[in-house]
Amino acid sequence: MTTAFNVAKRHRSRTRRERELLLGVSEAPKMPGPDTRPMDIAKALRQLPYRQRQATILYYWGDLPTVAVAELMDVAEGTVRAHLAAARKTLGLELEDV
Repeated sequence: MTTAFNVAKRHRSRTRRERELLLGVSEAPKMPGPDTRPMDIAKALRQLPYRQRQATILYYWGDLPTVAVAELMDVAEGTVRAHLAAARKTLGLELEDV
């Protein structure tokens, strides 16, 4: 969710600056942000390896602490953190084009 939010913020900021440069005005007309439909996020999640996807869903959507995720996945807490870091990196690249 954080990655999607940051990508949307960067996109909105970038397009606002581009409009200001093109139009030569500081107050550009309001335009909608990027399309971040749940289907795009679900598609990006499907691109992750199974264990990364499992850790991501349990941690972010299940709102579980890393200790609980580690217990459910039967791995060490550090392994969960590694899965989450790798997933964030991959999702950041996948969702950057959104």
